[in-house]
Amino acid sequence: MVSESWESSKDRLLKLLRRRAPEEAAEMAARLEMSRAQLMGVPSTELEEAQRLQAAVWQAHLINLLERFPDTEDGLHGWVRLIHGLQGRLVDQRAMLGSGIQINSFSAPSSDPELSGTIAVPTGRRQEQAPLRGRSELVAKLVTQFWSASGDDDRVHVLHGLGGAGKSSIALEVAWEIRHSDGTVWWIPATDARRVTMHMLILARRLGLSRVEVGRPDAADLVWQRLSEYQTPWLLIFDNADDIDVFSIDGAPVRDGTGWIRPIERPAGMALVTTRHGHSLDWGSWCRLHPVPMLPPALGAQVLLDETGPGSGTQGEAEMLSERLGGLPLALRLAGSYLAQSQQMPSVFADSDRARTFTGYLELIEDKPLEQSFPSQLRVQVPDQEARQMLGRTWELSLDLLERRGHKSARALLKLLACFADAPIPYGLLLTPSLLTESEMFSSYLQGREIWETLQALSDTGLIDLSTPESASDEHEEEVLVLRLHPLVRDASRPKRDQDRHLGTAVALLVGGAHGGTIGLPEDPSRWPLWQILAPHSLHLLDALSDLPNISDEVKLGAANAAYMSARHLGATGAYRQADRTYRTILDLRRQLLGPRHQDTLNAGYGVARMAAAQGHYEEAVREFQNVLNARKKILGVDHPDTLNARYGLARMAAAQGHYRHAEDTYRQILRVSERTLGADHPETLRSRFGIARMAAEQGRFSDAEAIYRTILADQERRTYLPSYFERVEDDEPGYLEAKTVYREVLAVEERVLGPDQPDGLTIRYAIARMAAAQGRYGEAEQAYREVHAVEEATVGPAHPDTLTTRHWIGRMAHARGRHSEAEGLLRQVLTQRQHVLGANHPHTLTTRYWLARVLAAQGRHDAAASLLRQVLIARQRVLSTDHPHIAQARATLQEVQDNGSQP
Repeated sequence: MVSESWESSKDRLLKLLRRRAPEEAAEMAARLEMSRAQLMGVPSTELEEAQRLQAAVWQAHLINLLERFPDTEDGLHGWVRLIHGLQGRLVDQRAMLGSGIQINSFSAPSSDPELSGTIAVPTGRRQEQAPLRGRSELVAKLVTQFWSASGDDDRVHVLHGLGGAGKSSIALEVAWEIRHSDGTVWWIPATDARRVTMHMLILARRLGLSRVEVGRPDAADLVWQRLSEYQTPWLLIFDNADDIDVFSIDGAPVRDGTGWIRPIERPAGMALVTTRHGHSLDWGSWCRLHPVPMLPPALGAQVLLDETGPGSGTQGEAEMLSERLGGLPLALRLAGSYLAQSQQMPSVFADSDRARTFTGYLELIEDKPLEQSFPSQLRVQVPDQEARQMLGRTWELSLDLLERRGHKSARALLKLLACFADAPIPYGLLLTPSLLTESEMFSSYLQGREIWETLQALSDTGLIDLSTPESASDEHEEEVLVLRLHPLVRDASRPKRDQDRHLGTAVALLVGGAHGGTIGLPEDPSRWPLWQILAPHSLHLLDALSDLPNISDEVKLGAANAAYMSARHLGATGAYRQADRTYRTILDLRRQLLGPRHQDTLNAGYGVARMAAAQGHYEEAVREFQNVLNARKKILGVDHPDTLNARYGLARMAAAQGHYRHAEDTYRQILRVSERTLGADHPETLRSRFGIARMAAEQGRFSDAEAIYRTILADQERRTYLPSYFERVEDDEPGYLEAKTVYREVLAVEERVLGPDQPDGLTIRYAIARMAAAQGRYGEAEQAYREVHAVEEATVGPAHPDTLTTRHWIGRMAHARGRHSEAEGLLRQVLTQRQHVLGANHPHTLTTRYWLARVLAAQGRHDAAASLLRQVLIARQRVLSTDHPHIAQARATLQEVQDNGSQP
């Protein structure tokens, strides 16, 4: 391409543009240079296909200009003629003028048209050796429908889905089946309006229309009249009709049925369209739409194995690669072809970084940009350039089309969504119009209606999956609106420039969602469905920002803010390890940016201490609570509620380590300060009083403990509520009054004491029921535990640490009441789950193992009990302080079991 000619043509277009839309001139100049650079880097063997793709892109740009500024038509015609004359044409003049600028009006050819092309089925693309996995049911349905004589229902079918989903392959398989059953099949390339017109006129000649008739303005009417009279069963396939305006004549929408595709009234014929556009209202009620989904991991793995055979890895490894590729058939075929070539290539010729296994290919995808992860293919019957672009830049064509249709925010919105994690995105919670308009990426006039319409348009083209929300299971629950991105679309759409703007906007949306009134507190079980969806995105962005040094401190702190709320949720749900890792990351970041004594830094440190305590790491928890306490004393003062919180944490650790008297003294100190500064009803005051009661119970003063509980409950009776369970049962149901009495007390305590940052909810929940058990009221305690268990399973789930603790106590009550076999089954179940959730050496896990040994001994199985107790004793000596009462307890019980076992 001659440099002077190119610059002249570019300047001519930009001059034209500056007169009408000066703010867009710079962007258009950048696009022109990018197009030229791409074409200059294409090998000569791939140039024709690259030109076709570029023509489609610039067709959309120029149509957009013409629709906005009709008076520029002459200028645009002149620019196209100038481009056409340059060496190494950028675009095809006929494609630009014939189908682009005149796309909304059918301009019939002359009475002696020169029609060139073919409408033959491209059977050479079909791969005999590679079955079409996961599509047989759809193919069979379409073939059956073709031969059906049911009338005019379901005679126009639309296959829609993401580029590379295999829509054309399905159409090709349907064509193959019908041709081999003596049906007539015509194949119309529908990538642009010119090609549709040209090939439909070729069909017209096949149907017997004369040259004169083909040249008439109503040629489309004549074609469909002949089709309605055609006697042999026929199938008309329109392939790659991504812009459905290619069917339009005189600007009429497709749904009117007056264009190149129309309703079919006779069962002898059927039409099949492949497209990315799946909006049913645009197609019309006479079209039946079939979404073409991605393949599940097992079928995707089979596609890989069809290409590679077993030499590249196992079925499971193939499924992992299939899942990473999102089940996109074209990507699977390209990956399989690459690995098959690797297997055939002697190692002496293979590059050091060439993947040879499914696992190696996974690493290749993670390490390289998307367009480099699918190198040149030899066996897949798709041109190399088209294949690579279909996995990357080809989705840009869909975005160009959406922009031309008026969805100006589509590209920016997709890039923003690609910043989030590979998980369902709660768009109803995050895409707040007021926050989006604060970003430079979006117009300050952006409204909710436009956001919703853009999301629908992205969904119609298959770029996102806009899921229909399921009905809430409870009348008080809200629908969770989520969308999903295909993993390869996410990879291709992630912003490579201006990352700070995109990530900054994503973080702002997360902070708004995490602190908005809609989502509620992260500790509230009724809000967990929302937090469960939000948390992966908070954690993903926190990790992503750590690798980007140019991101502003404000954005990093915003990400830490959102992640902190998610860490609270993780801790509340029992995901202690993940919460611990998140708190530590936040703590490091806040120390760096805010300093070690900032209140937010100390809050993160408090979270680290809580998670250390929850995981049974008591010594570490003591150090962290002490660090927080020392700093809060200096910054906030000794009487501040946050300072008291840190002291309360240290009291809990003293109790957990068996130092019950010291813990009680600390609780009493906190109580005096709380009553003086916060009042008798403050949650901090109530927690202190309950701490005192618990320590009294641990030291055997059960009546003192129960008296404290009763006093507090009497004060709070007016605020007590009963769970829905007690509203459903009858008063004469067995055990009802007993359970009601205990649970009114437990729920009253929990309602007042548990708050957004209170770590000891478990102890408070069981306080009164444990007093009943400690004083020998086993029936009352067991009934209470069973009712708590039912509530917990419905709210926090069967594997939550709270639920497991309740089940543990049910097992202990069964043992205390002599039902040893039942107790053994319950405790073994709890032991298995606690080992999975908390770890084998967590103090709670060891407690369950200890009581399982007691149950075994009660059944006379002394050897098994002694063996288990030895394991418990060794583990407790390793994880607990040397003077912890539980160590002495295990040692004494072991001696007792051994003595009983040695007796004749």
